[in-house]
Amino acid sequence: ELIKQENKKEVGILGLSFKKGTDDIRGNPALFVIDRLVSEGYKVKIYDPIVKPSTLEPVEKSYRQRIYDPVAKINDLKKIIPDIELMLCSLEDVLKNDTIVITNNDTAFRDSAKKLKKSQTLIDLQGIINPAEIQAKYKRLC
Repeated sequence: ELIKQENKKEVGILGLSFKKGTDDIRGNPALFVIDRLVSEGYKVKIYDPIVKPSTLEPVEKSYRQRIYDPVAKINDLKKIIPDIELMLCSLEDVLKNDTIVITNNDTAFRDSAKKLKKSQTLIDLQGIINPAEIQAKYKRLC
């Protein structure tokens, strides 16, 4: 709902893994946010410094099959979000969007947030940003 309130159809996502320092995307609520945005016609760009296209491959016949999220039952992310690989892009491309969403706790995103302009909105789902340190309009989930 925070994203919809902005009334902008292009959204940048910072962080695809469920936490900093890993390429592990299982169980990350961001996947469900991205799926919903795409299904509602949003153009989504994603930046994660560690997640690579190979991370998005089906988990069958890999070590991930044994440990993959048993709740979400996501075996093949591309079946749920077919174009997710195409959404991966550079940090600079993500930061050009009017609405930016931080989805994991990578503190490197603090520096990225400082680059945002007053005309942009930052939605911080992890509570890692001090709003006094940025120019962008700030919204926090909790």
